[in-house]
Amino acid sequence: MILPFDAHNHIHMGPSPPHVALFKTAALEEHGEHLPPLSLSGMAIMSTHPSDFPKVQQLSEDLPRQYDQNLAIVPCYGVHPWFLHELTDEHWKPTNAATEPCWLEEMRNQLVSNPDSIVGEIGLDGFHFDGTKPDRELSTPMDQQVEAFSLQMRLARELQRPVSIHTVQCFGPLAQCLGELKKKRQLPPKMYFHAYGGKEGTVDQLLALCGREIGQLYFGFAPIISTFPNSQLCTIVVLQSHHLADI
Repeated sequence: MILPFDAHNHIHMGPSPPHVALFKTAALEEHGEHLPPLSLSGMAIMSTHPSDFPKVQQLSEDLPRQYDQNLAIVPCYGVHPWFLHELTDEHWKPTNAATEPCWLEEMRNQLVSNPDSIVGEIGLDGFHFDGTKPDRELSTPMDQQVEAFSLQMRLARELQRPVSIHTVQCFGPLAQCLGELKKKRQLPPKMYFHAYGGKEGTVDQLLALCGREIGQLYFGFAPIISTFPNSQLCTIVVLQSHHLADI
């Protein structure tokens, strides 16, 4: 039997501990001290900030030992646009050894130390606001989001790693950034748009920017986020199986 692979989760972020999040409460109670079988072949655990890089790394080592040695855990390292504002001035200071900021060097070290790891979750978000301000300012200005996104995309290209991308209401800055990266041949080898909610026409534009060859670009659809209106169902049909990562 072929088991599904969870292409995107943040199981380390709670609110439940990972072993509770992986299993239904009833299954845990039924099996007592012994964990029930896990109906997954593996998962990609997405970090969001340098502070959770160690948690993701530890889970990638612990979960196969605890559940199944054949469980494929892919650790993912990146800074999510929702958490960019938590990077301090110290994080942005260049290191002594290079001109890249400290947080990017830390990300680089994690990726190099884990050859099977990928870049994620990174991206742009034009609808995540600072709740402490009355004028609906973005939690991180879009120009700074673009800077961080570009740095991480170029690192993924350098290390030849796939990327998991988060995008919300940001197609203009996203298209411009992808276009510049494409012109400089700095696009990563594989890109995956997580929980995609755009229209059919936007898919075609992204394929033109990122590459139409099978294996270059994937789209995932999340039922918990999307209600699958007719327009999105049409998008899924247009994409066909070779561009779909998960539903």
